[in-house]
Amino acid sequence: MTRERTLTTWIEGGNYFECPRWHEGRWWASDFYRGAVFSYERDGRERLEVEVEAQPSGLGWLPDGDLLVVSMKDRRVLRRRADGTLSTHADLSELTTGHLNDMIVDRQGRAFAGNFGFDLMGGGTPAPASIVRIDPDGTATVAAEDLWFPNGTVITDDGTLIVAETFAARLTAFDI
Repeated sequence: MTRERTLTTWIEGGNYFECPRWHEGRWWASDFYRGAVFSYERDGRERLEVEVEAQPSGLGWLPDGDLLVVSMKDRRVLRRRADGTLSTHADLSELTTGHLNDMIVDRQGRAFAGNFGFDLMGGGTPAPASIVRIDPDGTATVAAEDLWFPNGTVITDDGTLIVAETFAARLTAFDI
């Protein structure tokens, strides 16, 4: 049985949406070529949430409601507090070998961020990368290594972290 589907455009005007998330009744996404995180009402109305000069990517929320957002090019995770202040939550430049990428945050507030592993935009040779765990206090440690462009992360209800390894064409699962 074939089902017909009709695709309709919901939002126009973005440049490159990354890391879509549904949070508190709004769709959130990084638009890394516009250098900002936006949220959207169901009717498509856009709201600028935070500007990220070094390209935003992964998004997640701490248990207290603070937004975490990846700042790709400078390899930092930023924290936007409820009052709107923006600060560095964690600097991952010593733990990563390429631009930061996707990120997911678990119920305990631990963030898991992947990185390219090499200079993709500069024509570098593909190399394995790590996933870094950032604890709620901003402490960062390498959680997994030897992944090929970890991207597209999810956490299942039973606490399994699943990572899409883009350059390996596989999904890899880890117990948290």
